[in-house]
Amino acid sequence: MQVQQSDVANVFDKFCQSVSLNLKRWTDTNNQSVWVRNLSVENAIDRELANLQTVLMNNIGDYQDDAFNRSNKKNDDLVDLYIQGMAISQTLQNGM
Repeated sequence: MQVQQSDVANVFDKFCQSVSLNLKRWTDTNNQSVWVRNLSVENAIDRELANLQTVLMNNIGDYQDDAFNRSNKKNDDLVDLYIQGMAISQTLQNGM
Protein backbone atom coordinates (compact mmCIF):
# COMPACT_ATOMS: atom_id res chain seq x y z
CA MET A 1 0.00 0.00 0.00
CA GLN A 2 2.84 2.39 0.82
CA VAL A 3 4.54 1.57 -2.48
CA GLN A 4 1.41 2.51 -4.40
CA GLN A 5 1.03 5.65 -2.32
CA SER A 6 4.59 6.60 -3.16
CA ASP A 7 4.00 5.90 -6.87
CA VAL A 8 0.87 8.07 -6.90
CA ALA A 9 2.71 10.87 -5.09
CA ASN A 10 5.44 10.73 -7.76
CA VAL A 11 2.83 10.85 -10.52
CA PHE A 12 1.26 13.97 -9.00
CA ASP A 13 4.68 15.56 -8.48
CA LYS A 14 5.50 15.07 -12.17
CA PHE A 15 2.06 16.39 -13.11
CA CYS A 16 2.52 19.53 -11.00
CA GLN A 17 5.95 20.16 -12.49
CA SER A 18 4.71 19.85 -16.05
CA VAL A 19 1.59 21.96 -15.46
CA SER A 20 3.53 24.67 -13.66
CA LEU A 21 5.75 25.10 -16.73
CA ASN A 22 2.64 25.63 -18.83
CA LEU A 23 1.04 27.98 -16.32
CA LYS A 24 4.11 30.23 -16.46
CA ARG A 25 3.11 31.02 -20.05
CA TRP A 26 -0.39 32.15 -18.99
CA THR A 27 -1.12 35.85 -19.37
CA ASP A 28 -3.75 37.94 -17.63
CA THR A 29 -6.11 39.45 -20.18
CA ASN A 30 -8.43 41.31 -17.75
CA ASN A 31 -11.29 39.33 -19.19
CA GLN A 32 -13.93 37.23 -17.45
CA SER A 33 -12.67 34.10 -19.18
CA VAL A 34 -9.22 33.13 -17.96
CA TRP A 35 -8.54 31.21 -21.19
CA VAL A 36 -9.07 34.07 -23.63
CA ARG A 37 -5.77 34.48 -25.52
CA ASN A 38 -4.40 31.53 -23.50
CA LEU A 39 -5.68 28.73 -25.69
CA SER A 40 -2.27 27.10 -26.11
CA VAL A 41 -1.85 26.99 -22.33
CA GLU A 42 -5.34 25.52 -21.92
CA ASN A 43 -4.61 22.85 -24.54
CA ALA A 44 -1.28 21.96 -22.93
CA ILE A 45 -2.93 21.60 -19.52
CA ASP A 46 -5.72 19.49 -21.03
CA ARG A 47 -3.07 17.17 -22.49
CA GLU A 48 -1.36 16.93 -19.11
CA LEU A 49 -4.69 16.14 -17.42
CA ALA A 50 -5.42 13.42 -19.97
CA ASN A 51 -1.95 11.99 -19.41
CA LEU A 52 -2.49 12.12 -15.62
CA GLN A 53 -5.73 10.19 -16.00
CA THR A 54 -4.05 7.53 -18.13
CA VAL A 55 -1.12 7.11 -15.75
CA LEU A 56 -3.38 6.92 -12.68
CA MET A 57 -5.74 4.43 -14.30
CA ASN A 58 -2.78 2.24 -15.30
CA ASN A 59 -1.40 2.48 -11.77
CA ILE A 60 -4.73 1.52 -10.21
CA GLY A 61 -5.21 -1.35 -12.66
CA ASP A 62 -1.71 -2.69 -12.08
CA TYR A 63 -2.08 -2.64 -8.31
CA GLN A 64 -5.56 -4.20 -8.50
CA ASP A 65 -4.20 -7.04 -10.62
CA ASP A 66 -1.28 -7.50 -8.24
CA ALA A 67 -3.57 -7.54 -5.19
CA PHE A 68 -5.91 -10.05 -6.83
CA ASN A 69 -3.04 -12.34 -7.80
CA ARG A 70 -1.53 -12.17 -4.31
CA SER A 71 -4.91 -12.89 -2.74
CA ASN A 72 -5.52 -15.78 -5.10
CA LYS A 73 -2.09 -17.25 -4.31
CA LYS A 74 -2.64 -16.86 -0.56
CA ASN A 75 -6.04 -18.58 -0.79
CA ASP A 76 -4.49 -21.44 -2.77
CA ASP A 77 -1.76 -21.79 -0.14
CA LEU A 78 -4.34 -21.85 2.68
CA VAL A 79 -6.39 -24.55 0.95
CA ASP A 80 -3.26 -26.61 0.27
CA LEU A 81 -2.22 -26.38 3.92
CA TYR A 82 -5.71 -27.34 5.05
CA ILE A 83 -5.77 -30.37 2.76
CA GLN A 84 -2.29 -31.44 3.86
CA GLY A 85 -3.40 -31.32 7.49
CA MET A 86 -6.41 -33.54 6.91
CA ALA A 87 -6.29 -37.12 8.05
CA ILE A 88 -7.81 -38.60 4.93
CA SER A 89 -8.18 -42.10 6.32
CA GLN A 90 -10.10 -40.84 9.38
CA THR A 91 -12.22 -38.61 7.23
CA LEU A 92 -13.21 -41.47 4.99
CA GLN A 93 -13.97 -43.63 8.04
CA ASN A 94 -16.26 -40.95 9.48
CA GLY A 95 -18.19 -40.75 6.21
CA MET A 96 -17.06 -37.39 4.90
